Amino acid sequence: MIGDIEVRPAGRKGQGVFARRAFRKREFILRRRHGRVVPNAMRSGVKVFAWRAVRRGEEITIDYRLNACGGERTKCLCGARSCTGTLVNSFFALSPARQRAYLPYAPAFIRREHRRRSATV
Repeated sequence: MIGDIEVRPAGRKGQGVFARRAFRKREFILRRRHGRVVPNAMRSGVKVFAWRAVRRGEEITIDYRLNACGGERTKCLCGARSCTGTLVNSFFALSPARQRAYLPYAPAFIRREHRRRSATV
């Protein structure tokens, strides 16, 4: 699998992880333990899966809000045209539709908090 990806410069973000081949939606991409894999992929534990089809040469990105609920703000360097430039590091800052889509992949503590918040509404 490691031959299917490569680390190379990703502009002002520094280093990025890029697909050396196309990946199908939900296909396993890599196993990660530490560091940033720099939102077309989904992390479940230490495994990273394609959230959608990924083209050869495309950067592998992860939406880190899936695993966060602190609410800290950081500068986003994704470069997407629709990006506001600021990332609120919280699953609960996502739109309700995105929360529902991500929920099956969210860690247990996020799922518990989501149930708790949903019960109070």
